[in-house]
Amino acid sequence: MENIVDYIIGLGVLGIVIGIVYQGIKQADNIVGEPPVVEKKPVKLSKARLNALTKVQLEEKGKELGIEVDKKLLKSKIVNQVYKAQ
Repeated sequence: MENIVDYIIGLGVLGIVIGIVYQGIKQADNIVGEPPVVEKKPVKLSKARLNALTKVQLEEKGKELGIEVDKKLLKSKIVNQVYKAQ
């Protein structure tokens, strides 16, 4: 009778150990897994911030936004184009 009780206790302890190991592996997979992809939203600049940029910088910002800026235009017109494209 004592052997059966020892056997049942041993199975219970074994079940607990297996459960702990399984939880550890599951938790490790969550930690090691791929990091979530976070999309950066482009920062919309105010007209005042755009006015602080040079024509060259405004041209680069326009390229980022997918528009072509004519540097021969007045800076205020370029600022308006870039602002509208945001």
